[in-house]
Amino acid sequence: MLAVINDTGILVVLVALIFLFGASQIPKLARNLGEASREFRKAHEDAAPATPAAPAQDQVTISRSQLDALRAAAAAGNQNSPATQTPSTTGV
Repeated sequence: MLAVINDTGILVVLVALIFLFGASQIPKLARNLGEASREFRKAHEDAAPATPAAPAQDQVTISRSQLDALRAAAAAGNQNSPATQTPSTTGV
């Protein structure tokens, strides 16, 4: 779309802006457009911060043999396997 606009097209747009807003208002419009662009970039950068790594205490570790045992129990359909049990809320 922008490839269609050539030098003559830009000149026509600038002349139309001068007629619509007046020569004294064009610098104010450009300044406001620049400020809006900076605010948009700043808000966009603030909205997408890098996600921090999970703390080490939140990581769950399990040995390979425990994982294999859980998989075997789940494949066998064992309802008493630790993977399918719900945690108890009465005791800690």
